[in-house]
Amino acid sequence: MQLSPIRGARGLSNELISTLERLVQEGRQPDAVILMDLQPHIGMERAKSRGASGPIRAEKQHHFYERVRSGYLARVNENPARYTVIDAEQELESVYNELDKLAERWIGEHDR
Repeated sequence: MQLSPIRGARGLSNELISTLERLVQEGRQPDAVILMDLQPHIGMERAKSRGASGPIRAEKQHHFYERVRSGYLARVNENPARYTVIDAEQELESVYNELDKLAERWIGEHDR
């Protein structure tokens, strides 16, 4: 799990985060990462509709989650070959279908 976009949203510098990641991960990185991309306000609406509880300070958290999302999207731009971005704003069935196709492709690549 990559925490750097979350840490960055809390105000830590990218340089410090990268240094810490190198130390902790000892050079290991995932071969592939799936990013389920969703605008924060939609995620908050979905959480509320499920009856999620917890401290939701909508305005404050919205800005925080926007920074987190931006951090993850920046990671995608830094290494697009490693990341697959799935539009999680779609209907749930469409998201499942994309994940299923992706899994089939990955399994097919590793069966060779």
